[in-house]
Amino acid sequence: MLKKWMKRKKSSRYNNYRSRYTARYGARVAGRSGLGSVCISFFKNIIGICKTRDTRFGTFQGLFLKIITGACLVCIILFFVRNPVMRLLENMAFFRVEKPIIRENIVVSDEEIKLLAGISTTSSIFSIAENELAGRITAHPWIEKAVVKKHFPNEVIIEVQEHHPIALVVTEEDKLAYMDIHGSIFTHAIPGDMLDYPVITGMQGLLEEEKKEVTPDIVAFLKYLNRENPNFYAQMVSEIHFQGGEQWLIVHLVDFDFPISLGKGKMKDKYAFLKEIFTRSYKPHGNEVRLEDIRAIRMDYSNEKVYIKKELNQGNRNG
Repeated sequence: MLKKWMKRKKSSRYNNYRSRYTARYGARVAGRSGLGSVCISFFKNIIGICKTRDTRFGTFQGLFLKIITGACLVCIILFFVRNPVMRLLENMAFFRVEKPIIRENIVVSDEEIKLLAGISTTSSIFSIAENELAGRITAHPWIEKAVVKKHFPNEVIIEVQEHHPIALVVTEEDKLAYMDIHGSIFTHAIPGDMLDYPVITGMQGLLEEEKKEVTPDIVAFLKYLNRENPNFYAQMVSEIHFQGGEQWLIVHLVDFDFPISLGKGKMKDKYAFLKEIFTRSYKPHGNEVRLEDIRAIRMDYSNEKVYIKKELNQGNRNG
């Protein structure tokens, strides 16, 4: 009886509250009844989708946990059996590297690279670490870079990039060393090495800051000389001397006695001037200066003019 009475009481309270709410907001809600029903339906659909997704997510979560558990078990098994398996694979003749393939080497022989690599006829491809092997090969003074690639089951390819020398430098110990296209001195010359390069002198005793200042001009000039122009090329130059001051760099040629004062900077333009002088001298048109009559070429007075000191036919010198 008490429960029925409480139920009726709650029902009457709810009805009273509903009647008061309808009396106050009835007109306002009535105009939106259609929209309200749509919203209620929409939210019911969303709740249904969420419940469905919750079920699907639970299934996916269970599958994901199974995959993770399986992967962990596989890792644990591999951790304990890895060493025996690796030893078994390394001992199989099918994976032995009989002979590495070496590419792009010119100065350094295949035998030297094989000795540095340390690959024997019993080496397995699984026991070769690419980076470690490349590091051993680049220890050679002539090799600038090495790349090692493994191709299963038993092939190792070694590609090397050697230093490209452009000049010989007289060092502090009065010895000759090679300079590459980056201006770096990478190794000393030894008997039997190729020495047909311009020799750079006057660098002994310079501070590192001074060498950094002069080296870019030397490298730039040599870079243009190595373009193999038929009228003015690297083999024509015997020496590039660092003089300092206004003359800065003085070039001496193999077949001619006159010096060429380059001055500082703008080596591309100065090389173009010299190439034009030699081109005209080899193919005269009537008013060119013969190379045999030149006593000096100065390019340190102006960046836009070349001064040629020559000997007149009477034997006098003209500036």
